[in-house]
Amino acid sequence: MISIVSRLRCALVALAAATPMADTLDETLAQARKLRRLEQEPAAIELLESARDTLGAQPAIDGLLGTLYLDVGQVGKARALAEGLADQDGTNYRALLFCGRFAEDEDGDPERALQWYRLAAKARSQ
Repeated sequence: MISIVSRLRCALVALAAATPMADTLDETLAQARKLRRLEQEPAAIELLESARDTLGAQPAIDGLLGTLYLDVGQVGKARALAEGLADQDGTNYRALLFCGRFAEDEDGDPERALQWYRLAAKARSQ
């Protein structure tokens, strides 16, 4: 027997997937966050990749998209977005923090990680 919650979740996922890309960046991000909460990361990724193709690189899109890539284990794509954001905006705290994590966890380079973490701390304090 399928519970009401399961049916509602399925209906919301179907509705979100059937809805064309939102008119604004904020609406697109809200829709992607909703899909993530519903554990529909692939649909959220598809939505944000489409928005990125249409709108170009946007820090808000790239940040959420990178997080979604991590959710589904696509570390290389997440890293590329974080490094791109850090290059574009050296004060993007989350991008700098993620770059530190990649240097530490993926590269095993604690010195480089510490450099990234210091940049993140500096960006956070400003």
